[in-house]
Amino acid sequence: KIPQLSVFEITPGSYKLVVEIVDEIGGTSTKRIEDISISKFPEDELCTSDIEFATSIRKTKKIESTFSKYGLEIIPNASNLFTLQTPMMYPYLEIYNLSGTPSSYSIEYRILDHYMNCVMSRGPFNKVSSQPSSVEYTAINIVGFRTGKYMLVVEVVDKVSEKLIFIEKRFFVYRKGETMELDSNLKGEIALYSDDRVDNYYDLVCYLSSEEEKKFYSSLNRNSKEEAIIKFFQKRNLGKPKGLNRYKLAIDKFYHIANEEFTTSSDKGWKTDRGKILIKYGQYEEIDKYPSGSDLFDLPYEIWYYYSLERGVQFLFIDFQGFGNYQLVHSTHPNEVQNIQWQYILQDVQVNDIIKY
Repeated sequence: KIPQLSVFEITPGSYKLVVEIVDEIGGTSTKRIEDISISKFPEDELCTSDIEFATSIRKTKKIESTFSKYGLEIIPNASNLFTLQTPMMYPYLEIYNLSGTPSSYSIEYRILDHYMNCVMSRGPFNKVSSQPSSVEYTAINIVGFRTGKYMLVVEVVDKVSEKLIFIEKRFFVYRKGETMELDSNLKGEIALYSDDRVDNYYDLVCYLSSEEEKKFYSSLNRNSKEEAIIKFFQKRNLGKPKGLNRYKLAIDKFYHIANEEFTTSSDKGWKTDRGKILIKYGQYEEIDKYPSGSDLFDLPYEIWYYYSLERGVQFLFIDFQGFGNYQLVHSTHPNEVQNIQWQYILQDVQVNDIIKY
């Protein structure tokens, strides 16, 4: 792991963060896109920064350093993943707009497991600050935690104004040899999802659902979306071992592969045509790739072959702009787009005359 940190000065609002890493020696690259929302900090209300997980925090005399601030050297753990090789978790946060001079406040840490049960608590610790803001960090040993998803919840109480605030962040623990049964309790798992992730999962479920199911999915609130997601995966896991939803595990696997391999500057991988086909039908059995100018045609394209699906089907994707955003223009699958004139499209002759059946 090579930690990197970039700093941007931006105004409050909604943004799309695009990070691309290129291995100049190996020639490979990866890209990650995140939607971020920057809120304006209130000037007179108790508030905190986000929680930052670190692999180490120690005092330093360095005045200027990439990972130094307020006299501390903070080495981030951007993955939020902890193992037996990195068993110490150092959560860091900043508290703003404390009342009184000096300020008096308390802070308490709680860790919730996959099922929202409290498995560890620290505090409350009583603190005094000579400033209206304060820096807080602690050390938590996760060596006794089993493989799974967890949530750190921090509670801050301003003892002068009696105001209370909670801040939370999810993290993961992995122990070699242990299997995390993500779906042993779907409701508990999905309850840990952020609103954005529930929305993304809901959109994915809608894409994979039958037309009859989609009729019931419109205009649902958060709780209804969770129930729709749970019912969708339970319905498709019939006859499988109780407590482990293998169908959802497969969908999760291809969802992550799609995001790793097909993400573009405008869409996450699972939202692209190639990503959707991968998630819906699984890994292709054979692929033909044709970069621009590699044959008689002008546009780069790919053909995916599934020999064991519907007695053999093909999916043809074309990159019209040359930026890696391949669009599905033809398939021999009866439920997907079909266009018998796909060869004309490749010749860039009749791009606007695509016939869909």
